[in-house]
Parts: sequence; structure tokens; C-alpha cells
Amino acid sequence: MSRLRLVWLSVTALLACSRVPAFAQPEGGLMDPSALKGGDFIDYRKLTRADFRGKAPSGAAAEHADAIGAQTHAILRADSNLDVWIDGAAQPSGRVVYSGKLAHRLHFRAEMDRRRSWWNPRLDGIPPAYVLEHEQIHFAIAAAEAHKLNQEAPELTERMHAAADSQEGVRDAIQKQLNDVIRGAFDEVMAENRDFDEDTSGRFEPKKQAEWLRKVTAELSEK
Repeated sequence: MSRLRLVWLSVTALLACSRVPAFAQPEGGLMDPSALKGGDFIDYRKLTRADFRGKAPSGAAAEHADAIGAQTHAILRADSNLDVWIDGAAQPSGRVVYSGKLAHRLHFRAEMDRRRSWWNPRLDGIPPAYVLEHEQIHFAIAAAEAHKLNQEAPELTERMHAAADSQEGVRDAIQKQLNDVIRGAFDEVMAENRDFDEDTSGRFEPKKQAEWLRKVTAELSEK
């Protein structure tokens, strides 16, 4: 059976630079759920300094810790209880064709892995409150995408159906459809995080950052 994929996203607050360098660009991709073992996850909420429990930054930022204010490791995923209702119909030839659909409405969530999120203990040059707000917005961008997907969940759930020669084939096909949805959401989240960093990262831009906070806060409350 194919595995339900998750989006992981690693985003940083850059201390000082005229433009966002490659090592501070948002990173992410699709990963297997087994990679979550050992994590310390929280659903979206207001962050505190204590939520950053990692011992060091990861990815491309690992070799540039002195230039990074903080790093947030966010996860965007569908709830893992992916129940599929499957029925089989015998054909005149004797072959059985299986068809299936989701048994429950999809639900998506954004989480932060505190064990993989890092705060620079030698933070200097930019107020800590600004850095914390910066990471809050990165987390909010992922949460806003989950909120958007939940608004679309009735239609997405209805679209998730497949037919195959086996029950496993039906499940694989439906999970692939859901992975495609997650992949599309990842592309949108990455693009918005890049835009946000270009506006605010590496310099002190409280006005622009406040505008972004208002924007993502509004998106989280859209009906």
C-alpha cells in the first residue's frame, strides 16, 4: 500500500542580510509519516520562546547558525485515519472490480515540531519579539493552508474515489490522489513563505511584518 505523505517545512529568521541567501530559504518536501517518530508536536497556537527546543538548526542553515535567529519546523498533513469504503462487483467475465471512496470527511492540520525547531541563544541585532513574531507568521502560513483545505474538504472528499482490480489498488489510488492535494498545498505554502521572507527576513521591517501578521490572521478566520 502506498503511504500517506506529509509536508514538512523548515523556515528561518535571518539576522542581517540585504537579501535572503540560499541557506535561509524555506526548505521542505513530502515525507513518510514514520519520520515523525520522536517529535514533539503542537497544533497551531501562539508561540513562546520555550517552544523552540531543538539543539541546533537543520538543513542548509546548519552551517550558518550564527546568521540565523530561529528556525521553525512545521508539518502540514491530513489526519491519518484514512478509512476507505470499498465494494466489489463481479463482471460477466467473472472478474471482480473494486470501487472505493473515503468513509469520512478529510481534515487537515498544521503542527510545529518543537524538538526540531531551534532558537539562537546568542540572538543579537534584531529584537527577540520580532524574531518570535516572524516564526509565528511562518507557522500561521502553514495553518492558513490547512484552514483553506478544511474549507474545501467536502468537495475534496467527494472527489476521492477510485476503481481497481484489488482492494489494495483502490486504497493506493485514493492515497495517491490525497498525496497530490498535499503536494499542491506544499507548493502554495513554499511560495508564500518565500514572499514573506523577501519582505521581512534579514532586516528589521516591523511595519511590513505587522502587515503580514494581519494578512495571515485574516486568512485563518475566513469562512
